[in-house]
Amino acid sequence: MGSEIRFNLMAVMSNRSKYLYRRMQELGKAEPNLGSDSQVAVLHEELQQCALKLENEEQKAARHRVEIIRHKHNYLPLIMEVLKVLARKGELVPMVEEAKTRASRKRKADSEPSKP
Repeated sequence: MGSEIRFNLMAVMSNRSKYLYRRMQELGKAEPNLGSDSQVAVLHEELQQCALKLENEEQKAARHRVEIIRHKHNYLPLIMEVLKVLARKGELVPMVEEAKTRASRKRKADSEPSKP
């Protein structure tokens, strides 16, 4: 691992939702100018595809906003309060001991060679 080279590749991209919205507007304006039914069908298909992609982008943005809120929130006061309540009830020490026991069992199981 010491000889590995690691890097992140990032790109600056335009807002996909805005692009899809503009594309839908362009397609809507182009509809009256089409003559054949096949051209209209192709246009409607592309409009549906754009609408689906736009909906997916909006859902992705909503998930992203929630994730940002989670990252910014300070959970430490909540964690400390839960630990205090568990300690007052006398449940903290047994939980810690149980976690230690499970961890040692897991380490022991991981260190033993698996049998084929």
